Amino acid sequence: MAELAQSAPKKSFAQPILRTDRKLRIQLVIPAMIGIWLVVGFPLLYAFYVSLHDYILSRGGIGEYNLGNYTQIFSDRLLIGATRNTMVLTISVVVLEFLIGFGLALLLHNKRLKGRDFYLLILLIPMLMPPITVGTIWRLLLPGAWHYQLFLRFNWFTPTGVAGRPAPGNGHNYYCRYLA
Repeated sequence: MAELAQSAPKKSFAQPILRTDRKLRIQLVIPAMIGIWLVVGFPLLYAFYVSLHDYILSRGGIGEYNLGNYTQIFSDRLLIGATRNTMVLTISVVVLEFLIGFGLALLLHNKRLKGRDFYLLILLIPMLMPPITVGTIWRLLLPGAWHYQLFLRFNWFTPTGVAGRPAPGNGHNYYCRYLA
């Protein structure tokens, strides 16, 4: 009897969740579903609710129930043409992007392709630039980067121009560069 108790595997925190543990899986998904509802679902339903009413900005709120928006849209003759153009454009662009992407993937999968690393670099630069740019901007804005802020404020954006060079035109571009 003592051997059976010792041979049973001990449950640890790192063990994988079994497929039969449905209650735990649901409890883990509920916070994500609440977040999605708050960020996506509620604004979407509220926008639909507002579209069923007269929204009067000058009075500051929602007016009475009115389906005039939808009757006006669906009675418009341009709706069918615009919908057709949108569908043709969407389908053609998606198919074209898929074919180009799949072709590039097949081409770059070949290890013997000359300049493969360079082509991959050129392909990845547009995907890598936004995070690098955002990281650089945050680095400049954080309190530890006070010397960058002083440089930008007092040396770069001057009424005389960029870095002491004369500015073309009048001094209005100083304020535009400072606000940008």
